[in-house]
Amino acid sequence: MKTDWEALSRKLGVLREDNSELYQGINSSQALEEILGDEWLQHTVDTFIEGSPGNELAIKTLRYISSTKAAEMAYKIYSDNKDTDQQKASLAVWALSDIRTEKSMDYVGDIIERPEYEGIAVGVLRNLIFDHIHLFEEEKLQRVLNKVSEKYREDVTPLKAFVQQHFQPCTWYQLLNKIVKRPALYGIQKVEDIFHFYMGYSISFSDRGISDEDLNDFSTHFSEFIIKDYNAPSHCNWSTAIRLYSSSDSESVALFFEELAKYRSGESEFDRIQYREEKKIFCCEQMKHSIKNDDEIVKYDNAAVLENKYGTGTYSLRGKEKTSIEINNCPWCGSKLK
Repeated sequence: MKTDWEALSRKLGVLREDNSELYQGINSSQALEEILGDEWLQHTVDTFIEGSPGNELAIKTLRYISSTKAAEMAYKIYSDNKDTDQQKASLAVWALSDIRTEKSMDYVGDIIERPEYEGIAVGVLRNLIFDHIHLFEEEKLQRVLNKVSEKYREDVTPLKAFVQQHFQPCTWYQLLNKIVKRPALYGIQKVEDIFHFYMGYSISFSDRGISDEDLNDFSTHFSEFIIKDYNAPSHCNWSTAIRLYSSSDSESVALFFEELAKYRSGESEFDRIQYREEKKIFCCEQMKHSIKNDDEIVKYDNAAVLENKYGTGTYSLRGKEKTSIEINNCPWCGSKLK
């Protein structure tokens, strides 16, 4: 089979009279719909709903095509059978979980109002949001989510949070404030991991056309601050400079957040982060106010131990107060205490 691409391009309106072509707004799904035809689309939808051999391949192919016509066909099968054949109608609803188009959300918004189909509709809604949220507008998503009954509120709560985060993402410094509490949770083990995180965050905002003043401030001024504070070579970026002055991977993460706290001095979310002074003295040497030496054994003065660098909480002895705790390593950097 050969496709007359010139004729198809003209039919879809992407080829002008002078034979110049449009490169923006071209929908390849429409081209595939035209090439395959309505009969093929209907047969493929029916194959999945009827459970015929090869039905999984059929539905996954429809997922790849992302056909609006296929979504319409699935919704029509649901409409025709919702009062007479609940099993067939349910399978048609579930097909919309794979036939992911902008219209799919409209159909789910209608289906979700029927109590007997609400459960499966919520499942489809979850898949559409988590996998293809970029297809939908925030207002439409919120409108559909608000239709869900109290019975499925627990299922909808994380979806609402995900939608809010997608359309109203936290700023760069807000994200760093989350990372500083649990670096390992975000896969952060060394300063280079933070740099890769930063690059991915920057690209995602750029691709979505969103401006983040925090990110702009960090991108423009933080490297300059680090280079000046460390007296590092001017060609270094903040990640390279911190690596040069760190003795280990964990130390590089500690240095980054300490320098960030110094850079953002006075902002409440970073106030609790301790940082080194001018000569970058090792952190355990800065803890003399919270520990004491007793026969070369380092002890805390009491059970309410100084909150550690990453904000994971305080150390204490179970049910005891004013009890010294012996330690052999600095709880901030892990270095051996003398």
